[in-house]
Amino acid sequence: MFLAKLLSQLDIFFAWNAILLIMGFGIADGLSRNKAIIGVVSVLLILLLALAGLGALTSSLGGNLTS
Repeated sequence: MFLAKLLSQLDIFFAWNAILLIMGFGIADGLSRNKAIIGVVSVLLILLLALAGLGALTSSLGGNLTS
């Protein structure tokens, strides 16, 4: 169930958002490409794990195992 919630958050818009964030942080903060990638990916990964965890928790508490 956790994996299903995690994968439900991933789509083409999520990837496009990540690309734009990497480019934006690289330009605005003057970071190298590697530092911008590591920073953005780590924050997005933490966000995805938190959203998937909360989604799995609330669906299991509500008794709704299919969504």
